[in-house]
Amino acid sequence: MIKAVFWDLGGTLCRTDAGGKLLGGLRLARALKPFCGSLFTSLHKFYLVMRAYYKLRATPGEREPELKDLITRVFPGQPHDPLLVAKTVYEEALKYTDPLPGAVEAVKAVAAAGLPMALVTDGFYGRTYVEHALEKLEIKDHFQAVIISSEVGAGKPQPALFLAACREMGVKPEETLFIGDDENRDIAGAAGVGMKTILIGKAPRKTRPDFSFPNLRQLAQELPSLLAAGRGKA
Repeated sequence: MIKAVFWDLGGTLCRTDAGGKLLGGLRLARALKPFCGSLFTSLHKFYLVMRAYYKLRATPGEREPELKDLITRVFPGQPHDPLLVAKTVYEEALKYTDPLPGAVEAVKAVAAAGLPMALVTDGFYGRTYVEHALEKLEIKDHFQAVIISSEVGAGKPQPALFLAACREMGVKPEETLFIGDDENRDIAGAAGVGMKTILIGKAPRKTRPDFSFPNLRQLAQELPSLLAAGRGKA
């Protein structure tokens, strides 16, 4: 019986990469220019930030990093306030954080079904960005909780993040439906603790989600019947 629905943020409800891997990287690097002096240096520093992020995220035993925690690694000995640098970058990302087609309708479909919702997301930019993103998408009021990997200390697909979300919402993993776009991080992670899963985007190749939809528009159309069926199961 489904008692709660968990959502991924970036790539599922919206883009969080400032509009694309390459163009977004350039935009975010440009935001660093006041702290670097030149665009070339900004690009290099941004590359160092992302390399440090992925390295820490993949290192067993390391806490899930957040942008502000990486600043001192790429600006050693320089007097920049990490919070100010991180704020400058996430505010640039926020300019391009718009809902993906069907996102608002899908969230409202869950709300109409009377099921509580939580956002379970990686926390590269930090909580302030996530909450501002939900406000910009005009869906913040539909979520009863926001669980962020950098605060839990573990990111997807580690079980700790998904289980922390269950504790926060007072549900068991098998009572939860997780909706995400990444097979490795979202679907494998959620299914690994016993959650039902919905994959958004490309057809599954590595995992076996319970359902998959090419986009959120189609999900929004079919979600009410899926949720009704799920809530009816003992």
